[in-house]
Amino acid sequence: MTVESRGLPALDDAPGPHPDPLRRAATLLWPNLPVLLAGSVLAVLPLGLARMLAPVLGTVGTTLLGAAFLFAVAPLLRTAMVLLAGDHRGVGGLARELGRDLGTALPMVAPPVAAAVLTAVAVRTWTVHGQDWAVGSAAACAAVTVIATTITIVALPYRLYADRPPATCSAREAWLVGLYAVTRRPVPVLGTLCAVGLFGSVLPSVSLALGFVGLGPLALLWAAAATATLDHGRARLGRLPDAPRSRAPETRRR
Repeated sequence: MTVESRGLPALDDAPGPHPDPLRRAATLLWPNLPVLLAGSVLAVLPLGLARMLAPVLGTVGTTLLGAAFLFAVAPLLRTAMVLLAGDHRGVGGLARELGRDLGTALPMVAPPVAAAVLTAVAVRTWTVHGQDWAVGSAAACAAVTVIATTITIVALPYRLYADRPPATCSAREAWLVGLYAVTRRPVPVLGTLCAVGLFGSVLPSVSLALGFVGLGPLALLWAAAATATLDHGRARLGRLPDAPRSRAPETRRR
């Protein structure tokens, strides 16, 4: 079965040499280590700022910088998606497309980041100022944060890979695809969400140097989980393009 991919490499159901995206991601780590390390530098930056400025910014500012990790990791995640698709992306390509990657990621990460900041504000209002009404607001904002971040785990890499010439992918389309795929196969997404959340919360208090080593494997794991989830959703839907699995020539369903 093949699907129409609007100018992108079509997705063929025939298994490639690495039908398991996780196994393929493991083989890509060492050969592409330089570009993964380069992408890790930008991704670690907001976590480093959160660690240094925590006494000055307080809880809300630190939460904002920590949540900005989703935005800063976009170029590295795009690199992992491209590599997993069988294409090449070096340090030069990462630098040239840095602005485009960040612009593509902005509407995808803005909702969970805004929800996380509102959660921190509500919690502070409750604990510091004793406003009981803020408990409900904190709970509602926390629920929105979890749901939005879960969908972002799939929607962000989907748009980073799909929104490139000659095709385009709107943020609305990416959110809808992410929502559909997550509801059909939530286990890889929840596992990735736990890994990303644990990494982003523990790293600033342990050692930022670990970020340069650990972010590359984390990005490949994230890309592999998103690819597996999108492949499963495509198989259920019968028409879900743009998840990087193979590079078969574009064909149309007869």
